[in-house]
Amino acid sequence: MPETIYTIKHEVEGQLDFSIESESICVKARWPFDQQTDEWISLSVLVPAAQFRTALDRSLKDSQKSLVESPSGDKVTFMPGPEDIELELTNNDSPKSSLSLAIDRREIIGLRAAFETEKVNRG
Repeated sequence: MPETIYTIKHEVEGQLDFSIESESICVKARWPFDQQTDEWISLSVLVPAAQFRTALDRSLKDSQKSLVESPSGDKVTFMPGPEDIELELTNNDSPKSSLSLAIDRREIIGLRAAFETEKVNRG
């Protein structure tokens, strides 16, 4: 069973969970859409881990927009800004779903560190 290596929590409720599944990264989102009506966005994407790491590095080091796409059409896009990195998740399920969030750069740095720790632990 995949183990969550990093979680980014919404300030009130909801979260993004990142886990490693074989040679892939799974990002599962449960994020509030409208808290007054208790509406949620729930989706998951599965993309190649090596490409995810490259895109993550590029967004942090070079401040470049980076896209990771799986053979099934799931996508993760990193779009760096001065303080935040916009993270866009798109799954290719039917119906197609997407979620775009501004994530504090410190959270993305924490994700990068967790990814490296997990890589070291797995050998």
